[in-house]
Amino acid sequence: MQAAHVRPRMLFARSFLANPRHVGSVIPSSRRLIQRLLGHTNWASIKVAVEYGPGTGGVTRALLARLAPDAR
Repeated sequence: MQAAHVRPRMLFARSFLANPRHVGSVIPSSRRLIQRLLGHTNWASIKVAVEYGPGTGGVTRALLARLAPDAR
C-alpha cells in the first residue's frame, strides 16, 4: 500500500478506536464511494454546497473539483 493511503487510514482507525460513537467509519471514503455520492448531481446548477463532518479531505477535493467557478 502506498504511503499516501496509509496515513489517512491510520488516522481514521485511531480516531474510530478512540471515539467509536463519534467516528462513523474505520477507513476513509474510497474513490468509488465518492463517485457514487457525487455522481448523480447536476453540478453546473449548484451555486452553494455545504459539506458537513470531519474527514481526510477526499470528498471535499472531489466536491470542489465538480463545482462551477462561481459556486461557493
